[in-house]
Amino acid sequence: VLFRSPTFSSDGRYIFSTNASSLPVTAWEIESGQQAFTLGVEGGAEGLVLSLDGTRLAAISGTGTKVWDVKSRAEVGTVNVGFAFFSQPAFSPDGKRIARDGVVWDARNGHEALTLDVPPRGCASMVFTRDGRRLIGGCMDGTIRIWDATPLESEPKSLPTVAQ
Repeated sequence: VLFRSPTFSSDGRYIFSTNASSLPVTAWEIESGQQAFTLGVEGGAEGLVLSLDGTRLAAISGTGTKVWDVKSRAEVGTVNVGFAFFSQPAFSPDGKRIARDGVVWDARNGHEALTLDVPPRGCASMVFTRDGRRLIGGCMDGTIRIWDATPLESEPKSLPTVAQ
């Protein structure tokens, strides 16, 4: 079994792991090395991301992102993106939003908060600035793009694009 994206829990008690087969996300106790619990992901997951505050864990697949509350182990939302190349999502610094491939969702309930103008092939990675106000995307067209990431009533403002 090939494990992907091992991620430490913020309290240092667990390592979360996954793989691309049908196995679920598994939490391993660091102290004992034993399996502590699992979180279901239909069809397996390509990777894991933990929010900066340690309260949310996201499992990424080709069709969506499942988000759990780490403490209660309850699924709090599923973000369905249709088919997408593997793209690494990003949590906002406060853990309340998650961005993947040009869309920002509320990580607490899976509702779409903001759609960004991304190139046709999307962005392989995204990251929020420390204050959570901007989002930076490493895009498949060879550019780095910066967006205003605050949910607005009107269309989001695109900031300058940086080409390679």
